[in-house]
Amino acid sequence: MRQEPSKTSAVATMPALHEPGGSLHLAHIRRAGSAWALAGAGVLACMIGCGGPTSNPVVVNASGSPASLPTPPTPATTNTYIGTQSPGVWSLTLNDTAGTYSYQPVTFPNSPNTPATGSFTNSHGFLSLGQANGTSLGYILEAPGQMALLRPGDATAPLVVGVPQTSCYSIPYRLRFEYIGMQAANQSDQTASPIPVAASGSAIPTGAYGSFVVNTDTSGSAWTFQNLQGNAPYGPAGFSGACSSGTLSLSGEGLFNEYNFSDTLSLTSAAVTTMAMGPTGIFIIDQTDPTLIGGNDGSASVGVAEPSSPLTTSAVAAGQYLGFWSQAPTNGRPPTSIYAQYLPGFTSPVSFGQAASSGTTMTGGLFPNDDVTQTPNSDTTINLGAQSSSINGFYPSASVTTLDPNQDCEPGTFAGGVPGINAEGFSTCTFPAVAVAGNPEGKYVIFLYAFNYTYDYTGSAMELYLYQQ
Repeated sequence: MRQEPSKTSAVATMPALHEPGGSLHLAHIRRAGSAWALAGAGVLACMIGCGGPTSNPVVVNASGSPASLPTPPTPATTNTYIGTQSPGVWSLTLNDTAGTYSYQPVTFPNSPNTPATGSFTNSHGFLSLGQANGTSLGYILEAPGQMALLRPGDATAPLVVGVPQTSCYSIPYRLRFEYIGMQAANQSDQTASPIPVAASGSAIPTGAYGSFVVNTDTSGSAWTFQNLQGNAPYGPAGFSGACSSGTLSLSGEGLFNEYNFSDTLSLTSAAVTTMAMGPTGIFIIDQTDPTLIGGNDGSASVGVAEPSSPLTTSAVAAGQYLGFWSQAPTNGRPPTSIYAQYLPGFTSPVSFGQAASSGTTMTGGLFPNDDVTQTPNSDTTINLGAQSSSINGFYPSASVTTLDPNQDCEPGTFAGGVPGINAEGFSTCTFPAVAVAGNPEGKYVIFLYAFNYTYDYTGSAMELYLYQQ
């Protein structure tokens, strides 16, 4: 049964904490076999407010220099990425010289558990995995050695976001990382609630987001996580980790993205937390119970290290981007409703920046017929809005405007969008969004989360994953 959003949030927002100094390398984080049972407002209140490392003073870089990332290693001929499909961990290996790929799910393995392999061709910025019987075998967008976005099949296949992993490294000064939730993939059936709902029954009409602060000892073996905040986390604001040979075991963590855990927000002892972070600060977090399939089996998040200074939003908006639009299906409509049509979810390549930007806005759209050789549409506009004054690269009041052919856009009822008409006379809808952005290696990356009120009148989760070309 669909649960309508309430007017209150289940998670208290922690005060902002900006980290002016730091050094980031790579960590691969995995924890298995902990029992989580994070239910009850009293437990949550204590977890967030009962002391802990968040009361420690901020330790800044003694040199006074701004936070910076180390020079990443030159990408090898073959690069391996660990990723999440929200839920579930995947592995992807790309040989950019030979033009070959290999990928497979890890958490929910195929039967037989053998990787999908083949050759790819470079096609207008994407890696095309080819076709079989007229059906796409998938696309990959790779920033070698930094991030890979994999669609493992046709447009119905949920997106996998992957980053490379190496050994443990030191982060001696506290550095913040910001993220959005990945919801579109795990809303995979029409019986699910169309709006992710927290334990209290509250909803997130603008999208799930969060951030946390990390620092380590000088050897990189002892990790401290602090100041976890946002509307996506559920659990303690601070926890710890121990890193050895590139694997960090977490202790005392809660949920980084609660919005696929029904009303219980609990996982069995088989629950696994996997976090991987590339050398330029792009990271993924997957929290999944491999013994459960469907329902509250897990969720994921994707994000980037906070830039050392506020981004120039007009420069972000002026970039040329490729990426993917991940769209959840229409959900929860009663059979007798006049809105009873069902639209499947999709994962499709997009381009933004082909039309001139203006201030905080950028224009782009899908490639027609899922074909990246065609000219991309210019019927969708992102307005990043104002950048947060306390977290660089965080845009809490972004919005998306796109065509509304079904005229599903209804203001107010479900905290929905604003209907409009574009210059060509077509119906549009503008709906709120949140976005995080960074500039690893001088290239902007944008992760955006919204509820698409043109796809479902109650709002259907969508994300945009964009990397500057």
